[in-house]
This record gives sequence, C-alpha cells and structure tokens, in this order.
Amino acid sequence: MSEYGDAVARAARLAAAREAYVTRAPAALHAVTLDDALIYLRALVCQLHATAKVNQFLKVRSEVSLGTSSGYTSTHTSRVLT
Repeated sequence: MSEYGDAVARAARLAAAREAYVTRAPAALHAVTLDDALIYLRALVCQLHATAKVNQFLKVRSEVSLGTSSGYTSTHTSRVLT
C-alpha cells in the first residue's frame, strides 16, 4: 500500500511541476525530486522504444506488402457493397 501512496504523491508533484512549467511559474518545480525525474524519464524512454518498435514493424510490413504486390496479379475481384 505504501507503493500506491508513493505513486499518488509522485503524480501530484509531477502534475504540479507540469502546471508550473506551462504557466511559467518556477515555484512548483522545486517539489520534484531526482527520483521523480528518473522514474518519469524511464517511463518516457520505454514509451519511445515501444513506439519505435511499432513504427519499425509498420515500415517492414509496408515494404513487404509493396514488394509482393509488384509481381503479383490477383484473380480475386473485389466487391463493393452498395
């Protein structure tokens, strides 16, 4: 239960720091600890890595579909529902 309390307190500090940054008020920026910043940066890096992996997958997928469609003639006719 203490982890939950720590996470709630960290979220409140980061929200206050974000609000201070948006409003250009430096007062709440001092409430953020080094641990808060490290945890936030780790989460941000993980999110960026996940996004990069998804983008790499989509790029490979589009290249594969482009490569196979150039020499492939389909006998399947598409039907449009009206």
